[in-house]
Amino acid sequence: MCVPESNPLQTNRLLLRPFKEEDASALLALNSDPKVLEFTADAPFKDKEEALQFIKTYLRKTPPGLGRYAVIRIQDQQFLGWCGLKYHPETDVIDLGYRFFQQHWNKGYATEAAKEMIDYGFNHLKYPFLVGHAHIKNFGSHKVLERCEFKQIKAFTYDNEPAFLYKKQNQDYSIKVISA
Repeated sequence: MCVPESNPLQTNRLLLRPFKEEDASALLALNSDPKVLEFTADAPFKDKEEALQFIKTYLRKTPPGLGRYAVIRIQDQQFLGWCGLKYHPETDVIDLGYRFFQQHWNKGYATEAAKEMIDYGFNHLKYPFLVGHAHIKNFGSHKVLERCEFKQIKAFTYDNEPAFLYKKQNQDYSIKVISA
């Protein structure tokens, strides 16, 4: 179930919607900031065309109901960053991720967007749990995950870097057992 553009996710301050081709310039700018990419293995886009190709490929290849969504501030329609759920087939988990422009750090946007995505993942997609990870020195991401009530479960290596793995259980998830 994909979030229809006519009915995106929304909080008091934010609109979360699938990427659009018009987001290419904003994604280029976001991924051109070395501080934003500091704790990721992502390389900056070379130009707007590469960012546009990323969006087109991403929209085509992302499983229904999942994906990183553009986070738009309702007040002025400004692109703040992205947040969303990503399937990792190698570990068979759904990962919560987010990335915001530096000028929007420490304003509660990441936590607000993450909570909305968690609600969507648990109450609409019915996932039994979600994971999150953050580089060991990415204290801002640790705070967001902890505010969203994720529990740190282990240190591990992610993208060849030291990281912490977090997990959040869906308290409303239940499996109906049918006896034979």
